[in-house]
Amino acid sequence: MAEQSNSGNTVFSQVVVHYLSATDPMPDRFHITWKGLSGPAVQCRSTTPHIALPGACRTSGTPPVQASDRNVKRMWIERITEATHWEPARLEISWNSVEEELGTALPEDYKKLAETFGKGEFSEFMRILTVDATRQFDLVRIWKTFLDGGPESGPDPAFKPYRMYRPGQRGLIPWAFGEMKCSYFWLAAAEEDPANWPIVTQGDPYPWQEVSMSTSEFVYRVLTDPEFKPFSIARLMPEPDFYPMD
Repeated sequence: MAEQSNSGNTVFSQVVVHYLSATDPMPDRFHITWKGLSGPAVQCRSTTPHIALPGACRTSGTPPVQASDRNVKRMWIERITEATHWEPARLEISWNSVEEELGTALPEDYKKLAETFGKGEFSEFMRILTVDATRQFDLVRIWKTFLDGGPESGPDPAFKPYRMYRPGQRGLIPWAFGEMKCSYFWLAAAEEDPANWPIVTQGDPYPWQEVSMSTSEFVYRVLTDPEFKPFSIARLMPEPDFYPMD
């Protein structure tokens, strides 16, 4: 598109926006078609709004469309607060000690989620781990409990085909747990951007599955999207809420 525009050609665009429902003001996905007076149409699709589009959505020599990671993070967290009617807590959490013990940074949107809600339970189902003085919801304590129970090298039968994360190795870091024996992890590696870590989850009755999605979007869809199978609880709990715990 930029190449044609810079060459003096007129560029037309068409945007088709899709919504989760007729009452949801936030777009769920969009489809963009660009066409200049010369050359083929260039089409882009995104399953989530305002994020970087795939590399195929560009003309030759033009960098992919980029969006602000901060906007993406804020968008999904705002959608969770609106769905649960929650007033953001805006907690100040010191993540430095956590990330130092883990030997890696953590996803920024997860940290913002923890600062917005604090310690508690979503829809009587999902509990997000954080920095918790009571140690009940403490991410590092629970990670170390899993780590201490497994072998230092080789396969880990408890998490097969995965293994728990260790500094310098690729593995699982827990970030939430839920009812029905649901566990939520990142497949983490210190040398990778935490924003790109896949989510790995297991529950009753589904086996291990990987999802390429941000933490905050995953939480939103678990709570509100009945088509987000097998993870969603939206049909069981159609009115999502958050219950804080001291």
